[in-house]
Amino acid sequence: MAILLSSTFDINAQVNVAGKPKRLGNLEVAQFDFPKAMDWWDAQDACESLAGGGWRLPTEIELNSLYINRLKIGGFKSKPAADWEQGDYVKDFWSTYWTSFTEGRQFARLQYFSTGKKTLGNAYDKINVRAVRSLTNVLKVMSLNPQLKVIGKPKKIEKMEIAQFDFPMRLPLWEAKRICELIGGGWRLPTKDELNVMYENKDVLGGLIGDYWSSTPVDGDQSRIWGQDFKTGKQGDWGITRGTAVVRMVRVL
Repeated sequence: MAILLSSTFDINAQVNVAGKPKRLGNLEVAQFDFPKAMDWWDAQDACESLAGGGWRLPTEIELNSLYINRLKIGGFKSKPAADWEQGDYVKDFWSTYWTSFTEGRQFARLQYFSTGKKTLGNAYDKINVRAVRSLTNVLKVMSLNPQLKVIGKPKKIEKMEIAQFDFPMRLPLWEAKRICELIGGGWRLPTKDELNVMYENKDVLGGLIGDYWSSTPVDGDQSRIWGQDFKTGKQGDWGITRGTAVVRMVRVL
């Protein structure tokens, strides 16, 4: 697992932090803590830089839920520091985790996973970090019966099958990918080339309006992705943090 050395974070180096995320209600919880304790400001940047997107610090309520379910989730520093740990400072912060809540630039809320105690701490202290991300939109789409509301009656063009409908809402890239995984059956985001084939046949396919995600990274850079504007046909180099875009699924015949 990579070690964080500064507030500049390498997305690829952080992939092991998310690991195999655990599901807790509407949350996905990263499998591991970050390997190095950090101040609140670095913690926030580190979560946002995690591969896949959507990762962030938990709210106070969410962190308490993680504490309550710490044994089920696993991997938390939930015991007091060992006797060999030197100094009260190390012992005090051994089992603490940041929340997303701050009071100005100086203070942030944290919670002890040894006792459950919640308190206000110095935002520049270095303590533990566990990232989470919300599944609210993912679950909302999945509750709409995607076989009917998204896939519908697919159309065939060249060697691919294209879903009849767009997803019912614009989504960040990571949520779009996650929904495709949950729907299964080979359905996925189109590649850059497949997306352009869809643009060239948009009148046949129908309902294709707006800017669409592809699954193709720009020059192999996972932080940049190709997208296409279906009003102009122009393909663009988008960052995965650009916000949201429209989604239409495809699968290979």
